[in-house]
Amino acid sequence: MKNILFAAIIFLFCCCINTPSKKNHTKEKNIKNNGTPAKSTTGSSSENSNGNSLPAESKRGLHSYPISIPEWYLSNRIQVYTDRLNLRALDSNSFFGFPQTLAQNGATVLTRAIKARDEEPWWPSKVGKLNPQTMQFNANGGNLAKKIIDQIHDLNMKAIIYYRHTEDAELLEEHSDWAARDIDGQLVNSTRGIAMSLNSPYKKALIIRIRELASYGADGFYFDYMHIPLKADFSEFSQRLYRKTYGVDMIKDYQSGNILRYYEFRNNTISQFFTELRDSLSKDGKSPVLLISGNTWPKLIDLHMNSEFFHNFILKSELTIPITDITSAGTFEMPANLKNSISPFYLNAFCFSYMRDNTAGPPHIWCTGLNNPEEISTVSSGLISLGCIANLNIDPNSNIAAFGPVLQWNKKYGNYFKQLVPYTNVGILVSENQRNSYLSNPTEAWNNVLTPAYNSFLQLYRIGAPVQLVSDAGLTTYNIAKLNVVYCNKSITKIPERLQSEKSKFVNFSELNNNDGKKLAMALNLPVFCLKDNENEHVNYFTGATNNLFIVCGGDFSSSVKFKNPRLTSILTQWAANENNSSVTTLHLYIKKDRFLGNPQIEDVIDSRVITSNKLDNDYYEFDIRKKSNTLGMLEVKFKE
Repeated sequence: MKNILFAAIIFLFCCCINTPSKKNHTKEKNIKNNGTPAKSTTGSSSENSNGNSLPAESKRGLHSYPISIPEWYLSNRIQVYTDRLNLRALDSNSFFGFPQTLAQNGATVLTRAIKARDEEPWWPSKVGKLNPQTMQFNANGGNLAKKIIDQIHDLNMKAIIYYRHTEDAELLEEHSDWAARDIDGQLVNSTRGIAMSLNSPYKKALIIRIRELASYGADGFYFDYMHIPLKADFSEFSQRLYRKTYGVDMIKDYQSGNILRYYEFRNNTISQFFTELRDSLSKDGKSPVLLISGNTWPKLIDLHMNSEFFHNFILKSELTIPITDITSAGTFEMPANLKNSISPFYLNAFCFSYMRDNTAGPPHIWCTGLNNPEEISTVSSGLISLGCIANLNIDPNSNIAAFGPVLQWNKKYGNYFKQLVPYTNVGILVSENQRNSYLSNPTEAWNNVLTPAYNSFLQLYRIGAPVQLVSDAGLTTYNIAKLNVVYCNKSITKIPERLQSEKSKFVNFSELNNNDGKKLAMALNLPVFCLKDNENEHVNYFTGATNNLFIVCGGDFSSSVKFKNPRLTSILTQWAANENNSSVTTLHLYIKKDRFLGNPQIEDVIDSRVITSNKLDNDYYEFDIRKKSNTLGMLEVKFKE
């Protein structure tokens, strides 16, 4: 009886919040009883050479992101995360005192938890019991969640809420059938409790909770971890839905080796949940930023999640993700010879560029373990150069003064940050579908897809070319139209019908000639490129709203990443000892003569100076710019695309 009443509360609350049409009533009934059909996220009948469906057109334009993103998110490229203000800190002065300290030191966006593990909600929710530890804050009509959000707003900060959505001990106890299961039918212990199934009615309860927090004014939500553990989900809900979707038994299909279909189902389940969540929030008139963990996705070694999903949502990732490729196993594990020779600088550049080019907005990168002003500046500048948000982990025991200078960047440069949309001219196809076609022989996936893409990227990034890593989801008319060439493995690349007019742009990896430096850049007729005295300096390009080109530079943060793994620590220590440690570097920036709108000059945004050039080299104006290696550089030029 208790379970029936609990499920009824969920259903009635949904009706009260947003009364659906008759058609939607039927759909909700199906959700309650059978789960939601796992719709394929592929929306086109076009196929690649392996028969996999290609995604439908993205709405990404030349000067915009494919989804609506609030200005505050774009203009605040330095954000703050704190994970110590959890229930253990509830009675400490820091629980409400530390946000004040952060605001006083310049923080403008704060991510903090309201439900950090598998505990009950911290506020009087319509779903579930109030967490007993929070009773005193919710007495007499109080609401702890609203108080947390209101305080952040009162301090003139935006509130992003960390909500742990994978586990829920109370709902597990009430509805054990809502739990995710492994192939043997056992519960799956996630990192912070037992995982729940997103194909069960738990999904409805979860959406209700998030809608409540959004109604209190949350500006964004931070969804961590994998969403579905790798051993799951073989719950009864998932099995019924799998059979309904594919017409076969889920467990037998998996055991027969149909791994691609199993992961398609998992990925569609994740996509369906976040799409339903966003739609529900929209119906409430709310549009918080949704930051969604990709876990291993940006490393390209697993089937978990894909670029198709992230072209519609903003990625949450971590500073350590790329470098762990060196020691990670996985479905498509990096070959040993590449692990032993790869440059941490270029591996970071490759993975973070892939994130930037294949997510719906600036990726949100959690940065922990930073201690001194120099490494904080190096990491922050490098990530901003790569088109990301630097989400700095700062706790009450941190040396907050060390973060002070970087926390001022939003105030100083926010009007520039909000304009930054990646500008690229050369593409490299990094196809997940092509990679997946070598599932039975992962070495060939590297030989034919991943290694050629990485080597081509290394060659182009080294000369400061405006290079984009194009995923399957990036094969759109909007995206390819702005590129002069796309390097790929032509023997396994089938151009979608919609791109037939751009077919000549796709050329073999081998056609990227072996010239280096200026000779290669000019042979490619690049509109802009940058050679660097210190090779390990990130240089990337962005367009503004009014014919502006921004050149954003940042330091090599490879040695600033902290690991417990002794092998990784040793590799990075050796890398730091061998790299160019000069505190100052010179950038040699080349811009095509016919791309200037006006005089051949650029503005140094950081140092507030104008730099002119009288040096003309094969129709390129050259600018020599000295900058500190560990800090942010930003140049602006009136530019004709």
